[in-house]
Amino acid sequence: MTVFYKGGGWEVTHRLVRTPKKSFDVGKIESVSLKRNLFLMCALPSLGLLGLGLSFWRYLYAGEQVALIALPIVVLAVTWQVGTLKVDSLALRDDEGGTIYGRFSRLLQVRRAIEQAMDERREVAS
Repeated sequence: MTVFYKGGGWEVTHRLVRTPKKSFDVGKIESVSLKRNLFLMCALPSLGLLGLGLSFWRYLYAGEQVALIALPIVVLAVTWQVGTLKVDSLALRDDEGGTIYGRFSRLLQVRRAIEQAMDERREVAS
């Protein structure tokens, strides 16, 4: 049994993808996508607060300046690290859900491992 990735409650083998909450059969997975949805939702409000803080800089107290400048930067930095891994398959029912949230760097490694497992499975089947 080939293990493509293992760590942090995740395991990807040639037959199975185990997450901390769910398990998927590699043979039933059609595609895997990785996105930064939380970052995209927070980007516009954060940039708006940043612009507001920079526009009215001279009228604000020091605490307000720090809040309107530092807070959006921190929010953008933190949300950049969070991602969603979506496993698409016709075999998965809607109530099961194929979306997994986690640290983007780990999800990127898991996605690569799942793609390797899918490629190996296709080669064996051919």
